[in-house]
Amino acid sequence: MQITVCPPAPAHYVLPTETVFANQKNHAVHAEAAHDEEGFSVFTTSGISFDDFSRMQTHRRLLRGGRRLATPDWAIDPKKLRAAITRYFEIRAFGGARVARQQMPGTQQERLARAQAKLLADKPKKLAILDGLCAQYVQLKQQPDAHPDRVRKLEQLIEGLDTALRLIDMGPGVFVAIVYLYYRVGLDSVGVASELGLKSPNVRQTLFRMSNLWAEMSGLPKPGKKTRQETWEGKEARRLQRERERADLAALRAERRERNERKQKAAAERRSCRVTVSKQHEKNKRRVERFERGLCVDCGINPCAKSRNGERLLQRCVGCLERMKGYARRVTAA
Repeated sequence: MQITVCPPAPAHYVLPTETVFANQKNHAVHAEAAHDEEGFSVFTTSGISFDDFSRMQTHRRLLRGGRRLATPDWAIDPKKLRAAITRYFEIRAFGGARVARQQMPGTQQERLARAQAKLLADKPKKLAILDGLCAQYVQLKQQPDAHPDRVRKLEQLIEGLDTALRLIDMGPGVFVAIVYLYYRVGLDSVGVASELGLKSPNVRQTLFRMSNLWAEMSGLPKPGKKTRQETWEGKEARRLQRERERADLAALRAERRERNERKQKAAAERRSCRVTVSKQHEKNKRRVERFERGLCVDCGINPCAKSRNGERLLQRCVGCLERMKGYARRVTAA
């Protein structure tokens, strides 16, 4: 009896890979079965055990989902990338004014070497400046009445000089790594900075300056910058939008003013009704008090008249009754 051990393979060359074996990620601790030249089964491992992995630190960096601007062509084309990085490195070494005035001679390798030599020659000066700023910062921190704005400014200057010195030591390759990790690998600025030991604002500023530099070299408009026509159209659209918003706001204010006026009018009517009812209530209260004392409810001076049989008191006196009868006769005659 002969046993044939088949190597791991898909179930069929047409059928898709089985779900249990598909999309498997590489793990720190894993083993893969294989065969040697003699046909014996062997296993290849990463050399890391679970005990080793329990004492390790792991981190995961996700790719960026999308960006505001599209990936530029100079970041994809190797020739354009070399030209952009060479020009950018020269500007860092000699300054933008000198590079813009004259074309630097030599090949790209020679130009990069010349720029690197210039940066290395300027490194002692920057180190001396950094030492002076550090001494001034320490002296300022020892003062209890030191101004916080001055301290913060010194921190920024020291941090900027330290980053510039680190970029000098890294050379032009760090800019290639920034472009590669950001545009081709898909990391964001934080991921690129953590991979290269830089700060994320420095990564974003470097990519922004390189994009503007390539636009200047190729005669194209700067990325993200609108033309004069687009700017005018945007201003006109914003002006019309502001006018519409002002008209809507004026209509809303007029409606609110009208609604408030109606509310105030209704409140005034309610107050007048309450005042009228209150006055009538006070008048009736006075009439009751007068009648209880046996006085006329109208004049409050003369005593109330009695009925014809003399059994009850009337509410008014004789004079008030005569006036009421005379008024009634006049009204009837009219």
